[in-house]
Amino acid sequence: MKPYDNVLVVDDEPHAVRVLSMILKQEGYRVLESTTVDRAIDIIRNNDVHAVITDIKMPEKDGFTLLNTSRTMFRICRSFF
Repeated sequence: MKPYDNVLVVDDEPHAVRVLSMILKQEGYRVLESTTVDRAIDIIRNNDVHAVITDIKMPEKDGFTLLNTSRTMFRICRSFF
């Protein structure tokens, strides 16, 4: 078992999400994907997410908004960007 089994990947560029997800899946992680901050928050709310890997510059809401929300509302243990 990995220390962070369920990883959420968030980027407004779908290709970046696919590439990073593929790499993580090859390493044995369960990967959840989102191209928006609002969708990412829904995913966190409805899944057991252990880590978030996010882009910072995204339209509408940025990665910092996601990180702050995930830390305060859901107590995500680690965030990478």
